[in-house]
Amino acid sequence: METWFIIVVSLCIAAVIRSLLVRRRKLPPGPPLFSASLLQLINPPSKFEPLLINLKARYGPLITLSFGFQTNIFVGSHSLAHQVLVQKGAVFSDRPKSLIAPDIATSSYGPSWRILRRNLVSEIMHPSRIRTYSWARKWGIKVVDHFQYAMFCLLVFMCFGEKFDESKVNEIAKVHRDPLLNFRRFRVLTTFPKLGKILFRNRWKELEKLRSDRDKVVIRLIKSRIRSGNSEPQLGSGQIVAYVDTLVNLRFPEEDSDHGNGERLTLNEMATICSEFLNGGTDTTTTALQWIMANLVKHPRI
Repeated sequence: METWFIIVVSLCIAAVIRSLLVRRRKLPPGPPLFSASLLQLINPPSKFEPLLINLKARYGPLITLSFGFQTNIFVGSHSLAHQVLVQKGAVFSDRPKSLIAPDIATSSYGPSWRILRRNLVSEIMHPSRIRTYSWARKWGIKVVDHFQYAMFCLLVFMCFGEKFDESKVNEIAKVHRDPLLNFRRFRVLTTFPKLGKILFRNRWKELEKLRSDRDKVVIRLIKSRIRSGNSEPQLGSGQIVAYVDTLVNLRFPEEDSDHGNGERLTLNEMATICSEFLNGGTDTTTTALQWIMANLVKHPRI
């Protein structure tokens, strides 16, 4: 009850401050700040799509939905989505500043983002590179029967270049799973970035503890890979190139270097990017494999 009271009071304060200090901008129509925030609080994520459909019928294909100090604009038309994502993609490609160390999903659009994305696509996801991990794929499927665990084993190998035993894989999985399981509890901290740290101090400390535990495990693996001397891959040598190897050798333009390590990534930044690689690749690929298997069972004549 206390948490709900704090959230409602925070929303009221945010609405007042925003109306007094924030300059009016020409935005698409949508419900008022307090109503929009309340709608998102009382509706679970499973009901969010029907909520947007109802709002689209009332306000049109472009809807402004605010929550706290965040303003979100939803597009409900195929033609408008094509304009936003394709025709004017460069205009709308940026994203708000993240509370955590930047990765590909949260970095501002610019030279650093392009370098990180190009590194992942050309150095790790390129077909010629994927073939070098073929034996590891066979190892993952033989060791475990569960798709998700097998996929995570493969991604850990691709990321750190080493085949770990089951206890080590479970340790890496745990420090990545815990923040995801508590994602909804921490959502208020991103909605009220500055105010949330004050009103929800214990929750903020819990988030920092989870991130610290994750970084300790991942940084230890990164340091081990660097010490092994495999962070300078030679083309044509047949050596496995891990994702960490490519991050160690990345260089950023001086004008775009806001890192604490000059033109290089810091260990904390590398840990965040490695975690993004593991989290982003596990469930998505696992779901696709499960969908394929379900359809093979459903349609055995395929």
